[in-house]
Amino acid sequence: MREAHDFLPFVLRHLPPSPARVLEVGCGDEGGLVPELAGRGYDVVGVDPRAPAGDRYLRSEFQKVAAALTSERWDAIVAARVLHHVDPLD
Repeated sequence: MREAHDFLPFVLRHLPPSPARVLEVGCGDEGGLVPELAGRGYDVVGVDPRAPAGDRYLRSEFQKVAAALTSERWDAIVAARVLHHVDPLD
């Protein structure tokens, strides 16, 4: 969880003001930035196959729900340390 806290200042500098709608791709089993952003008033959803249970999480691979998620309006999408899942990367 420390990595999420280290990444938070960077993300906050680049996000529009809350209550912007934010999607975090690859929130992991600890929930990533979702709790921190929700606590700051963002309308945030995290997606990950190992996401925690809860209303703000979608436990799935992004590729399987991408069409549904990308048909919705998001003000920002956050994805950190997820490129190792992209195959093929090119």
